[in-house]
Amino acid sequence: MTLDHVVFADCKLDYAALSHVRTVGPVLFVRCSLREAEFRGCDLTRSLFEDCDLGLADFGPGAYRGCDLRGNDLSAISGAQHLRRVVIDRAQLLQ
Repeated sequence: MTLDHVVFADCKLDYAALSHVRTVGPVLFVRCSLREAEFRGCDLTRSLFEDCDLGLADFGPGAYRGCDLRGNDLSAISGAQHLRRVVIDRAQLLQ
């Protein structure tokens, strides 16, 4: 699936399995619940997650370069090793 200029606002996407989703334009997740969601083979380059619940979300292999995760609690996610070159706050480095 290819997403271009999509805004998910106040969505409940708990337990969602996103597989091979590719962003070609701005894609925003704003105030969404993504608890235990799985991302597999996704290209979320330059997407934005703002004020989202990412509890136990699993980021599998994919492309996340420039994905903005600032302001989200990343302490309970899995697959952090796949989140190379994402945008986070200095305080999130400890998470």
